[in-house]
Amino acid sequence: MKSYISIVLILIINLSAMTLKEAYDLGQPSGEYDKVVILEKGQVYEGGIFLGWFYNPFTYNDEKLDEINVKIEGYGAIIDLKNGQINFGYTGNKLDIDSCVILNGTVRFSGCSNGAGGYIIPFGSIKNVTFYNSIDYGVRLESAGLDMEINKNLVVNCITTGPDFPQYNSLPTDFLRTGTSYSFSMFPWFGIPEITENWSYNDRYIDEPMIHFSML
Repeated sequence: MKSYISIVLILIINLSAMTLKEAYDLGQPSGEYDKVVILEKGQVYEGGIFLGWFYNPFTYNDEKLDEINVKIEGYGAIIDLKNGQINFGYTGNKLDIDSCVILNGTVRFSGCSNGAGGYIIPFGSIKNVTFYNSIDYGVRLESAGLDMEINKNLVVNCITTGPDFPQYNSLPTDFLRTGTSYSFSMFPWFGIPEITENWSYNDRYIDEPMIHFSML
């Protein structure tokens, strides 16, 4: 009987799932945001999304995507990234994520040099989010941190996949470890994020603080 119920629940979840990109495309401007993405409680959204600019390690070029201010209002919805990312990169815009469950992926903010002695730094907030089975990182702030608020989040069982890749390189390096719930830039000129009331748990049961917090 239990197996039958489980199969029915899986079928219901699969039938009701839509992509995060589809929900994003339905978003509308509101207040300071160019797009507010309103999710539904109990709904499953699949796949990740890239915003701002994206560095393509195969072509060695920066590719422009939507460079706008975005809010994802979760209302308890489930986002299954399917080993993907919510990636907000190389832009001076804002991304806020609030009140959802994020599975099987990473939320990543990436900044960079503007080539003229300054920096392009994305900003925003991640609040009231539960991460489960994050791949490599739960929250990754790479060359970012200025005007960032990380508040009341929980990361459970972040998974390591070995050495990670630098921003502009296709070769992994041992200096970038993975399997960390929250990871932030070590360089103060990218800003220090406000980190309050966050929790991290991993059932690997090892005495290693860097599975919870680390610096890039």
